[in-house]
Amino acid sequence: MGKKVLVVGGGPAGCAAGATFGMRGDDVTIVDMREDLRIRNGGPRPEQRSINLALSTRGLTTLDAIGCGDGARELGVPMHGREVHALDGSTTFQQYGQFGQYLLSVPRSALNELVIDAAEKNGCQILFGHKCSDLSLDEPSVTVELGEGTERKLQADLVIGADGAFSRVRAMMMRKEWFNYSQDYIPAAYKELSISAEKGKG
Repeated sequence: MGKKVLVVGGGPAGCAAGATFGMRGDDVTIVDMREDLRIRNGGPRPEQRSINLALSTRGLTTLDAIGCGDGARELGVPMHGREVHALDGSTTFQQYGQFGQYLLSVPRSALNELVIDAAEKNGCQILFGHKCSDLSLDEPSVTVELGEGTERKLQADLVIGADGAFSRVRAMMMRKEWFNYSQDYIPAAYKELSISAEKGKG
């Protein structure tokens, strides 16, 4: 009999992890604070962040294993290398990996929808609108908020924290003894430029 697995976070990593455990025959529940990205009520796909994700061979191998690699390739744009522009005006092309290898640029929300579908096809139950508010490592269990002051406790044999940069699971674990954590910010940011392929439009 499989384990009862609870994944906190329904992004690409959380859904991919859930799908993997589902394929093993485990009873998987994924909770995510957001509403279902696939329900748009006739509007465009919501983009939480406009910057795309660049998938390496390792990422594509994971998507292939859970059954959505081909879908990602249809959505993505292969990036075989990058052009480095020096201050003196010279340029250098730097190839990614060996000949024929590439990084795949995929829209973040589109990829998220693919892995949500894959998780459900592999037997995962996904609870949207469930925000993690507390974690017990001893049981283990996760308490989630359903809105309007309503809470629900979910118990499992294994809890996986995949709830992103401001992880509530990690914050709860930091209260335990002997838990080491460090965070550093790089002194840089990014600027997004939109360059049209049409002459005079960029």
